[in-house]
Amino acid sequence: MFRAVLLIVAAIVCVLVAGIRPHATAASELDAPKAPAEPGQRASAVAGPWTGGTASRSGGEEGSNTRKPQTRPISPVINGNAVFRYPEGRYGSGELRYIKGVPVLIVRGSHREIGEQIGRLALKPAAQVADLVGTYANQNIPKALRPLADAAVRSMYAKFPREYREELEAMAAAADVDLSVLVTANTIIDLYEMIGCSSLMVSSARSTTGGPLYSRNVDAPYVKGLAEFSLLIVYHPDGCHAFAMPNLPGFLMFSSGMNCRGLAVGSHSVPAPLDRSERFDLAGESSAVAGRRLIEGCGTVDEVRNWPEQHRLMRCVSIAACDRDGQCVLEVTTKRVLSRSSKDGLCCATNHFRHDDLAGDEKCWRYDVLDGARKKDRLGIEEVAAFMKAANQGKMTIHTMVFEVSPLVIHLAMGPGPATDYRLTSIGLSGLLGPTTTTAPSPRRQSNQGP
Repeated sequence: MFRAVLLIVAAIVCVLVAGIRPHATAASELDAPKAPAEPGQRASAVAGPWTGGTASRSGGEEGSNTRKPQTRPISPVINGNAVFRYPEGRYGSGELRYIKGVPVLIVRGSHREIGEQIGRLALKPAAQVADLVGTYANQNIPKALRPLADAAVRSMYAKFPREYREELEAMAAAADVDLSVLVTANTIIDLYEMIGCSSLMVSSARSTTGGPLYSRNVDAPYVKGLAEFSLLIVYHPDGCHAFAMPNLPGFLMFSSGMNCRGLAVGSHSVPAPLDRSERFDLAGESSAVAGRRLIEGCGTVDEVRNWPEQHRLMRCVSIAACDRDGQCVLEVTTKRVLSRSSKDGLCCATNHFRHDDLAGDEKCWRYDVLDGARKKDRLGIEEVAAFMKAANQGKMTIHTMVFEVSPLVIHLAMGPGPATDYRLTSIGLSGLLGPTTTTAPSPRRQSNQGP
């Protein structure tokens, strides 16, 4: 009976809260039509070290200075001019250091140990992140609905697999922050449609690099000061694939990442689809848990295609995935899963379903911008970065990146939006991620669910 009541409460909260600002904090505020600059008119070099060199196309190490450096400014997160800067240090098996100016946190061990390392090395010095998240929740969930929302959040968290609850609890304890704020940070996305991202994937045949490219913008609700706490976290969870993810301390998953198998994935929140699926299913896995399980357990696009069939998700979402051999977008509702493969070597995704069985008359100017890449015969890092710049959502675009999945390289910019205004830096991940032969649990496994 109690569980049934919580299901009803969560559904009511989801409908009411989402109805206050329909789809979008990400859509209504920033998805207003605009006339983007024609991408690719002025291709800029991809910066290597932030001192102005250029990057090698393989390995991500510092390249020669034979090309002119980018004219884009350096993000304050990288150039040391941000209000906040992470201290370097070690704790247990974890280490925080700077690579070409980018703060990189490397964590290893059990999920509890990983949480403790993140808490001590990143969240403790960046404890303001918890304050900003708490303030955002207080401002955007009406007081009258807060008791219902809190009840829904507690119910959702109780269903987190044990390992992820241990990670968050260890993180909160090590950083001396309120666990309830971290729980809210990792569940509010499912109650409140707040993430609006863009993805453009290019096949090897259409890429000037000779390998697939996955370019992506991460757009989050604007919270003043939050983006300056961005960092790149490299995870080595016991028994799972190692992976790298641009993130903020306190979050299990921040929508994008690439693992040691050369699988890059990203998620996009989507409103209720044409097939009248419920927009929320409390019995399903939360977005944070699903994202982590997917990148830790899957190694190929084919495994990603099968994964949602075995994992019931809490809300409607598009999952864009790219590996060395292909690309796809899974359009996942609370009823079914449909797949869109690349067309003519390109595949795009924003925040609306595009499959004929799910799409309505929704229009998205960002999707149209990205789909314009089809006019180009071939695209390189500079070209896809230009399309991502044209699809930015202003101050909400706090991360932008291009994954090269074959050599395991990330070209990354993070900071106060739009991050697409900043130079990209190139970091080789193969050495940071280690061998690609990591034995991960079957992507079909559902372990340690609930208490």
